[in-house]
Amino acid sequence: MSKEFQYPTAPISHFAEPHDFTGDNLLGIYTKEATQRYVYGVRHITWDGRVFKYFNAGAACYTGRGSIFAGTYSFAGTCSGAVAVGAKEIKFTYAQAGAYFAEDVLAGGFITMYGGTPTDADCPHRMIVGNTLSNANSPVLTLYLEAPLDRIVNDAQFCEVYPNPYADLRYTTGTTGNSFAGLAARYMDTAGEKGWVQTWGPIWVAPHTVTAAMRNVFFQGDGALHCSETHVATLQLAGFVIPPAMDAGPLIMLQISI
Repeated sequence: MSKEFQYPTAPISHFAEPHDFTGDNLLGIYTKEATQRYVYGVRHITWDGRVFKYFNAGAACYTGRGSIFAGTYSFAGTCSGAVAVGAKEIKFTYAQAGAYFAEDVLAGGFITMYGGTPTDADCPHRMIVGNTLSNANSPVLTLYLEAPLDRIVNDAQFCEVYPNPYADLRYTTGTTGNSFAGLAARYMDTAGEKGWVQTWGPIWVAPHTVTAAMRNVFFQGDGALHCSETHVATLQLAGFVIPPAMDAGPLIMLQISI
């Protein structure tokens, strides 16, 4: 297990180029490989301000359609033992966690610890930097946190644990209610491949509906674009059209995450 991140987390900027920041070739943000090089979510920014995040493909990811955040919360349960001010770890038993966890699989994820008076006023929220192996033979799951706690967390306090958002991105076919992380810089056809997803800046996205005069674009359920002049409550905003008129091959200013 790791009490600190086991992979690099420093943002990568254009000042580092020419730089092979994947370790296996010179394709840079356009690479894909089975070996993990960074904590999922590490940020890369190009000279012109485009932003990419390092990710793991949970299934196929397209370059022309948005990939969704496919991970759900890992578990909700009560912690085992009180956690003191200044502590950087918290424990759960297997029965409370309700699932097996490989070593450090939750790195880059998050934990929210409820409690306090009033309840919503003091809920410590921390990033997870590592975790112990948890299974039937090792029933205690220990989470290591990015920063010390500023208040006591009581024994059996209710908590929710979330996976790293970028540990499971994937293309989906028309499912509603999903949120989009961005567009893969390289087509991923196999689960477990690692690479970079663009979250900000100029990019082409496959159009679903095209109306020449409209500027705002939203993600349909399948990651293609829907254009509208008004807000669409059920769709996620993707950005705006860059050229004077939207056409069959729109270049958009992607606006998801910087």
